[in-house]
Amino acid sequence: MKIRLDFITSMVTIMLCAGCANEMAPTGGAKDTEPPKMVSSKPENESLRFKGKSIKIRFNEYIDYTINPGEIQLTPEMEKAPLFYVENKTLNIVFKEPLKPNTTYNFQFGNSIKDVTEKNTLVGFSYCISTGDSLDKGALNGEVKYASDLQIPEDCIIGLYSDSNFNKKPLYYAKNYKDGTFSFKNIKSGNYYVVAFEDVNGNRIYERFDGDVGFLSSKTMVKDSSEKIKLLLFPDIIKSLDRILFDKDKNYLAFSKPIDKIEISAAPKNEIEYSKFNETHDTLFLWYKNKADSITYQSKYSGTTYSIKTKANNIKDSLYFLNNTFEGMSPLADIILSTNHPLKSHTKEKFTILEDSTKRVDGIKINLKNQDLCVSLSFTKKENKTYYIMIEDSALVDIFGNYNRKNIQKITTTKENDFGNLILKAVGETGNLIVELFDERNQKVEKGLFTSSTKVVRFNHLKKGKYKLLGTIDENNNGYWDSGDFKKGIQPELKILLKENIEIKGGWDVDAEIKL
Repeated sequence: MKIRLDFITSMVTIMLCAGCANEMAPTGGAKDTEPPKMVSSKPENESLRFKGKSIKIRFNEYIDYTINPGEIQLTPEMEKAPLFYVENKTLNIVFKEPLKPNTTYNFQFGNSIKDVTEKNTLVGFSYCISTGDSLDKGALNGEVKYASDLQIPEDCIIGLYSDSNFNKKPLYYAKNYKDGTFSFKNIKSGNYYVVAFEDVNGNRIYERFDGDVGFLSSKTMVKDSSEKIKLLLFPDIIKSLDRILFDKDKNYLAFSKPIDKIEISAAPKNEIEYSKFNETHDTLFLWYKNKADSITYQSKYSGTTYSIKTKANNIKDSLYFLNNTFEGMSPLADIILSTNHPLKSHTKEKFTILEDSTKRVDGIKINLKNQDLCVSLSFTKKENKTYYIMIEDSALVDIFGNYNRKNIQKITTTKENDFGNLILKAVGETGNLIVELFDERNQKVEKGLFTSSTKVVRFNHLKKGKYKLLGTIDENNNGYWDSGDFKKGIQPELKILLKENIEIKGGWDVDAEIKL
């Protein structure tokens, strides 16, 4: 009897559900891999003489109700943003203020529209209406990347301005997609300034120091069809002595932008034994001696003098080796031991190298490289061997007179055929061209420089794998990449993807021609 009642109850439930009019998202079946598609809209896409207060866009499947309005770009922008909400398969747009006459309104939905089941995203979907008798047909396409490494920003604003007042919201704006591309559709034809910027404050207004910025040097003509433009983002920060950091005997003078030359003085006077810039020329390292309680640094460059007063750090540091890793290295490569201080001298007899912990290795060549804060060891190595470098007390002396403590470095080699060489040859005139080699993890491996007299650059002992090569056109011949200045209309030095997917095979020399 109980079974019979359950069966009757189930039948009644099914009959009641069959009579429901509400739509429900389907369940089960094959996995959905397709994004939603628009099947109809009220009014129709690209409608003219629109007088309504709302829009309904219907799709072929249920869409996620947690739609993110921040992903939706409406141009021209309205003072009161419209209301967006989802009902089953329909996206509703309700305007909160009257539309302007004779105006084309374009919606770019970015990544905001997803299906409700698998979150498949409809990318690049747009919709437009006009309150006048015609639609604006202007279009502009392009891509944006970081100028320093040609990587793609996660999210930035690309704005179109009718004049050079950039301290306001752009007349039209778009956001870049994941591949760095962007597009404008249905905008009024004409000449526009184009500026891209990272909108850190989220107000769609460019503010200096508000992330990186990129721009076209002159107005661009927007018409029915347009060539693809390229924008390069760079840090738009004035040159200044940003801060000083301390690390025992060393000061870091950090600048907000790369600088060429600088004059540094301290009161009371420091015994500055050594100074060097980092690779990007935005940090100056000073190794010094000073017993005063406080130090006032003055830096002079570009005819301007800056000063900053800091508390002196008189904690002295000993000489030691930095973390060095030598596992699976080429038997032909030199050993480079990095130190925390610039070196003054060494005693060769206090270096001992053992092969497999027993056999002594002769013929060691030692070279101090102060510019790189390291010591280079060269000796004959065999394949698939383990070497121990025994460094006795006082084998090295730094510029302060400090000695190292006893240290042991372990090195393992693999086969010579696990490594290859890349030989770059300039074809024609390249000018001063900085070349940087990156591995598959996008980590910089080495750097070289073509000049009027240097036409061949070698990268030796590279592990098997694929690499890419970036080039910097070094216009001022200072040996490093220079950023731009948006206020002065100065573009950053141009970086170029010279070659990608360069395959290095073990035991081979790879020849590549570089031609600009």
